[in-house]
Amino acid sequence: MARFDKPVDRRDSDCMKFDGVRALYNKDDLIPMWVADMDFCAPNEVLSALKLKVEHGIFGYPGNLSKYYQAIIDWMEKRHNWRVEQEWIFPAPGVVPAIASILEELTTPNDKVIIQPPVYHPFLNIVKKVGCEVLENPLIYRNNRYEMDYGSLEEMIDERVKVLLLCSPHNPVGRVWNKEELKKLGDICSKYNIIVISDEIHHDLVFPKNKHWVFAQVDENFVDNTIVCTAPSKTFNLAGLQTANVIVPGEKLREKVQHKFSTVYNSFPNVMGIEATKAAYTYGDNWLDELLDYVKGNLEYLEEFIEKNLQPVKVIKPEGTYLVWLDFDEVNTDGLTAFDFVLKKAGVVSEPGEKYGGSTTSIRLNLACHRETLQKALFKIEEAINKPTV
Repeated sequence: MARFDKPVDRRDSDCMKFDGVRALYNKDDLIPMWVADMDFCAPNEVLSALKLKVEHGIFGYPGNLSKYYQAIIDWMEKRHNWRVEQEWIFPAPGVVPAIASILEELTTPNDKVIIQPPVYHPFLNIVKKVGCEVLENPLIYRNNRYEMDYGSLEEMIDERVKVLLLCSPHNPVGRVWNKEELKKLGDICSKYNIIVISDEIHHDLVFPKNKHWVFAQVDENFVDNTIVCTAPSKTFNLAGLQTANVIVPGEKLREKVQHKFSTVYNSFPNVMGIEATKAAYTYGDNWLDELLDYVKGNLEYLEEFIEKNLQPVKVIKPEGTYLVWLDFDEVNTDGLTAFDFVLKKAGVVSEPGEKYGGSTTSIRLNLACHRETLQKALFKIEEAINKPTV
């Protein structure tokens, strides 16, 4: 686990997480814990594969992608017990542009698309940009976790509802939906012939005692109305290589995705992304297991620190992802939103809850950082909360 404790200076590397903060706030002393990428180097095997490609020196059009597809197939079977066929897989430059393209193909203006806030904020923007109406089916906070509201979901469905965007595992609240929960959701969507586009980009980042279920795997009846979006980007910190994969097991849906992607995207991913994906999915198991242990350690440290020093702050304990949702509802923030409070009073850059359709008293913090970074951020927040008002 020593490799995750070794600090890497990301400043002046043109990264959004650090250099973007400087551009936004014109300050060098803020602690960036916002953008959902990691402060850890990718696995050595990935770095070696990229180095070999660079040394080769030619970055022309790729051709035979059989090894790339096989790496994805093997990974999904090994880590998720889901047997994928090569013809089901459609490479894309990212999950967000893939979802946008799919919605353009599957909907017409004024159709309705369901999202479940608080949820990954591009969902809302994507639906609006393709001309559809957004229907919000908010999650319910109950028993110290967020749950789906199936009753309200079924009540809002009419003939104009065509698609539901599912975030699984959930960003930002960290739920890893269990099989029963997904079955209830899928049964409702099947009943009304609603297509589920399942964003499963965090599918490998699941803590012990939880299991990620690929949505199409939950029930054979869901196969024909499910599109699964995955990527190695969150798992292995490869987001900048812009490599994602859309997996469509149902033949009729697959034909529609094929039609759209053939006109929007090239039939191959980024050449460096190909090499990184093959290496990560072939050799990355141990690295991923160590990463999960380290992030779990960060979560435990945060929980213990808040329990001892910041009890008014509520931790919505994640079951997966490397993100944590914090509630400042019982904290005196001097009239500021939780985001502005931790930014202006503690110098910590988070993500505001309202950005995800949540409360202004909530923030999202990124735990995929070095332990000392997390410690420093929590000390600063403690100091801000306990600082006497003048």
